[in-house]
Amino acid sequence: MLARGFRHDNDGGHEHDLVDVIDDDDDDPVVDDDHGAAMQRPDVIDVDHIVDLVVDVTRHLQHHHVDGDDIDNHGYHHHDVVRSGVDGIDLEAKVQELWDRDRIARLPLTYARGVDRRDWALVRSCFHDDAVIEGSRMTGRVDTYLSDLEPAVARYAATMHFMGNQLVDVDGDTGRCETYAVAYHWAVLPAGTADDANLVMAVRYLDSTVRVGGTWLVSHRHVDTDWAVTGWGS
Repeated sequence: MLARGFRHDNDGGHEHDLVDVIDDDDDDPVVDDDHGAAMQRPDVIDVDHIVDLVVDVTRHLQHHHVDGDDIDNHGYHHHDVVRSGVDGIDLEAKVQELWDRDRIARLPLTYARGVDRRDWALVRSCFHDDAVIEGSRMTGRVDTYLSDLEPAVARYAATMHFMGNQLVDVDGDTGRCETYAVAYHWAVLPAGTADDANLVMAVRYLDSTVRVGGTWLVSHRHVDTDWAVTGWGS
């Protein structure tokens, strides 16, 4: 996740350039735009820090001089729009909700990455120890299910899980996530070669999630198969 804030100048005012302060990308360091200095990426979000940034930017916009550039095509002053959208809102709760939604949404994406890269430790890290999976092949506890899934996936030369639409709901320390996916299973290389064993499936992952020690995990998964095509290829 990327949060941006106005840089303070030496006189206590605000410069108008934005500074990247948090980046949750797995590969790239967080970089200060002006100085190129790498900053440490946090493992757990500092909600108070993000709220302070939001308030800082909001106050700046509210007190910024309004001229022609500050009026949009509908005749609204930008700072008035920001003010009306912030007053009465618990910013800390909203930031926490956005963070929780992001962490929940990443679970099926991380699962797909693990399956396609045959990284079964990564796949397992998405699930609670007591998770139950009602999958396309069987229903069972997570370790039993994955021990059956791994050799089934290994029969294919390549797989690609393309994750699409997601709907996420958060309720305290529990959440729900529905993820649409198309899963390509290629029997031989190069991928796309016609073969009777090829399998393409459209599925929906229906995940119940729980927060454990600040980490979101899948506690129950139901997989609905909407359609499947075999023998497909170029």
